[in-house]
Amino acid sequence: MKKNNKKGFMLAETLIVSTFIVGVLLFIYIQLRNINNNYSKTLAYNDVTAIYSANNIRNFLLQDNYEEIKTYFHNNFSLDEANPLVYLDLTTCPTDFINEEGYCQELLNQLNIKQLLFTDETNEYLLRFIDDDNNLSSNMKNFIKSQKVDNEIAKYRIYIETNDGKLATIKMEKAGSSPVAEPESFATDSWETIASAVSSGQTEKYNIGDTKEVEVTGYGTFTVRIANKSTPSECNTSGFSETACGF
Repeated sequence: MKKNNKKGFMLAETLIVSTFIVGVLLFIYIQLRNINNNYSKTLAYNDVTAIYSANNIRNFLLQDNYEEIKTYFHNNFSLDEANPLVYLDLTTCPTDFINEEGYCQELLNQLNIKQLLFTDETNEYLLRFIDDDNNLSSNMKNFIKSQKVDNEIAKYRIYIETNDGKLATIKMEKAGSSPVAEPESFATDSWETIASAVSSGQTEKYNIGDTKEVEVTGYGTFTVRIANKSTPSECNTSGFSETACGF
């Protein structure tokens, strides 16, 4: 009888220990999966190539019809639940806002743009309506929700999504505002400064191996590293690693 009790105790002890180990392993798996998912999202958010594309689009808008775009948005901005207007969708280069429609379409095509939004600096009003907005992809919605931006409705920015799932946002330069700062270092320069420097070929201050800390709301802080500065012809081929394509 004592022998049976001893076996029963050992079986119960084994079950308890096994349950504990399974619980610990399950917890570790969930944490690793979340880290991996967050890392994957971060790779797609404000990717260097996407910021470069956003900067090119911003420069085009500033030279094309920026004042009228701002005026229209300001005059028609609405928080009406039935018919809100908290952004302008410029993806199709509408002639109501764009003078050089042909150039605009070619630019967005070359930059592989899926969607281009023009809105105010704050994302407070976007967040009120985007969940029910069928015009925006789930990727774009999640990206907007992750961004920390200045709470100034008098200022403006653009959001872009590429056909390969990359997303970026960048401020529009206002009339009378200070010019983009000169590049100093990859670690301390703003993304606007980095995008402007890369666009103009002024990358002397940025070196392979330089890193930059990037904070993504809800996902923590990540390190972005310059892996390459060259652009081999293979970058134009399908499936080639983007990390080998530099800026």
